[in-house]
Amino acid sequence: MAVIISHLPRVIEMPTIIESAMHPFGYLGVSVFLVLSGYGVAIAAIRRGGDIDKVSFWNRRLYKIIPPLFIVIWGLSILKLYVKGYSWPWAEVLLNSLGLISTIGRVTWYITYQYFCYLVFTIIGVKGSKKNVPAYFLSSILVLLFAVNCNIPSVGTSMWGLNAFSFQIGVVCAIYNDAVFSWIDSSTLKMKCICLMCVCALFAVLFITCYFLLNNPAVPCISYPMKSVISAITCLGCLYIMFWKSAKYRGPDFVGVGFEKIGKVSYELLLIHGIMIYHFPEFFSGNVVLDLILFLLISFPLSELLHILVRAPA
Repeated sequence: MAVIISHLPRVIEMPTIIESAMHPFGYLGVSVFLVLSGYGVAIAAIRRGGDIDKVSFWNRRLYKIIPPLFIVIWGLSILKLYVKGYSWPWAEVLLNSLGLISTIGRVTWYITYQYFCYLVFTIIGVKGSKKNVPAYFLSSILVLLFAVNCNIPSVGTSMWGLNAFSFQIGVVCAIYNDAVFSWIDSSTLKMKCICLMCVCALFAVLFITCYFLLNNPAVPCISYPMKSVISAITCLGCLYIMFWKSAKYRGPDFVGVGFEKIGKVSYELLLIHGIMIYHFPEFFSGNVVLDLILFLLISFPLSELLHILVRAPA
């Protein structure tokens, strides 16, 4: 939802200061997704005894990632050809539909990075052992150095630097899962609140410095490591709240059902909303209320349909 909200100023007119404040949350939303992805795959592997069947792991990931992406990219290519008379080279369409580049999908840039995270994950492996933690942090540092020193036009060094630690943080949190739950259960409410306030204060200082005082510079500089730290704090803060609430939450089931419903179609929603906003902005009138209604009426039903027909079977 943070990613989608950050993209809305592209089709809905908003005051400049609001648009500037919304823009970074797309990057931060991807960071939160990546850390949850790292946590999810790692905790699943640990609960299976820590042995990763690399072939099976990649088969499951690719079956869930590629079919919806393939349909959306090739469907867009055909639609763009017959509606606007514009076409991309078939090789570019193919690479986009596999998530290897993001010149067409635009919002799919993170898939390339996700492949890298999965590769590192399967190479290093997870056995619930703290011996793996230095290797994950080393891989994060290498990604950050790669981002600062290399220019990747189709991805953007800013985004790579921003998410350099996200997936690995999730993996490390899974390795220390029992210790985290134990600490949260044993700490007092006052200590929980103090920790959360410190995280929020540090996040606010870095966020304001990077995006407002430094104006989110687009050249390699100290802002890249700073963005990575901001994302790390965001991810840890979200995990902290999630662990805290999941350990104590006894609320109505419809809250969990709602989150699960959105979560199931979130990938499809990301793909479809990106196509709407980047390739068919003329569908939007500039009226905030009407555009939001149109966006919801088109994106959610299509996402649900794509999920039922393509991704759910995988």
